[in-house]
Amino acid sequence: MSAAIHSGSTDRTLEVRLEPFLLRVETLTPQVSVGGFLAVEALVLNVADGARVELNFWNGNGGTEGRASGEIRSGIFRVRWPVAASNATGLLVPVVRLPEYDLELAGPAAKLLPPVKIENLRFQDEAGKDLDAVVRGDRIYLVADVTLGPMEESIELDLRVTPDSQESSPGDGTHAHGSESRPSSHVYAGHIHGKRIREPIIADWEMPTTRGWLDYDIGLYETTSEVSKRVRYLYGKDFSL
Repeated sequence: MSAAIHSGSTDRTLEVRLEPFLLRVETLTPQVSVGGFLAVEALVLNVADGARVELNFWNGNGGTEGRASGEIRSGIFRVRWPVAASNATGLLVPVVRLPEYDLELAGPAAKLLPPVKIENLRFQDEAGKDLDAVVRGDRIYLVADVTLGPMEESIELDLRVTPDSQESSPGDGTHAHGSESRPSSHVYAGHIHGKRIREPIIADWEMPTTRGWLDYDIGLYETTSEVSKRVRYLYGKDFSL
């Protein structure tokens, strides 16, 4: 193995210039619906923190659909860009440019889907009965209707649960969370069948209290179309409903 050797005076400062690289541009989700957010990440090497980033979204047919900007931090640039409208190609191609370094790189195209609307979110038991309370450890079903969107599709469900230690019953949907509430996110593989979602889930979420209200909602296709629901969440069957 050969070694790099430098010879020269020891009383002089040697300046070494490192070549900058724009290594990779990626869309963090392969598809996004109109009304949602497209997450983009770029990785760089030998680029200073605070370097300006320009991001353009092409439609794959020579047109520009939108722009964003930001800065490099610890060799990474990330952004969530709101998708406001559809286009003729159904594609969004992220193109990252570092103007101070004269670097530019395009990432893979993301598929642009029509708007998605989710309604009638609820938990059900094995028999299909809607649940007003969920007991930890039970096998339950997350059910919702897709009233605008695909008839049949494989999806990822992002279930966000927020415990509420307040003992007051839900009224018009507005309520104050207890100070010890901590939301958590859980992603499940799911399917839409005939514009309906019904996925089995084990209720195993950690909660700061042994009894309280559980707020939950789901997101689909990185869309802003979300619905929420509120049920009792109990740590054991010995608690009365």
